[in-house]
Amino acid sequence: MGRERRHGQVETYGNWYDVFAEAACRLANRAIAAEVVAIAAAMGCPITADPDRQSAAARESGHMPSIVQDLLAGRPMEVEAIYAAPLELARLAGVPTPMLDLLVALVKVRARAAGLYQD
Repeated sequence: MGRERRHGQVETYGNWYDVFAEAACRLANRAIAAEVVAIAAAMGCPITADPDRQSAAARESGHMPSIVQDLLAGRPMEVEAIYAAPLELARLAGVPTPMLDLLVALVKVRARAAGLYQD
């Protein structure tokens, strides 16, 4: 098992989007999307999101998120740019983001463990 190349991407132990087969992960994804919508609205940029449709489209495309590509390739992970920036905006706007906070913490833990992130 392990890693194998497919369509120019590194695949590890199945499809990255299989995580959404787990109900708890789908619920977390929806909660994070709602938090992002709330952040945007508080910043005066109302948006809509359909996390289930977006996850399905991403799975169908076969595209792997750049931060996962970085992890698999051993490149520094852009945790601050991708995840911490929305948290900073949330703090400025007074928007609570418990699920996004958890996601960012877990990404940092994984990135540190791989030696790809330093505070």
